[in-house]
Amino acid sequence: MSVRWALLVLLGQRACYGYQLKLELHRRLDGWDVNVGQVYNTLERLVRDGLIARAGESGAGQLLYRTTPRGEAELAQWWETACAPTAQGAAERLTKVALAVSLPGVDALAVLDGELAAVVAADSAAADGVDAAGPGTGGGPGASVAPSVLALARRAEHDARRSWLTGVRAGLVDGTLVADEWAVEQGRRGRPSASTGGDAAP
Repeated sequence: MSVRWALLVLLGQRACYGYQLKLELHRRLDGWDVNVGQVYNTLERLVRDGLIARAGESGAGQLLYRTTPRGEAELAQWWETACAPTAQGAAERLTKVALAVSLPGVDALAVLDGELAAVVAADSAAADGVDAAGPGTGGGPGASVAPSVLALARRAEHDARRSWLTGVRAGLVDGTLVADEWAVEQGRRGRPSASTGGDAAP
């Protein structure tokens, strides 16, 4: 999962404080228990990069963050750009699809269609690799079968991703999958602002 993009997506919707973001990620990403320290460290990096900014305080005094115009522009580009056909890209795609589908106000179908097109293209390349490797001969007598085995594995991975994305898209179209409203209310835990004093809460 990509903590950086997940936080930017949530802060693109509303101002939040660190512990609230941790809880919302846990709820929307199938129990993902990201460390609250990692959340605050990532928030600090996003502030440094000009993608988010401090946005006042909650009613209980927690420091709030919100995307900047620069952050919103980078976020819009991320939604529109398909993830890379790599292991890191696959993890990022999981974050993107789960948040696109579960958050209100996101054009989830457009996101799904972009990712699906990229996976289909990668699947075609994988199929070409299997054909080139040959039917289990590894290229001829005495040659290793490993290239064929690995090519088949890559094709199976792409097939699984395509099946997953197709199923999610079908759920959006038939109404089985519906975006969740924000359910986590602002509580007492979180990093106090400078005006309230104190260090980050556990």
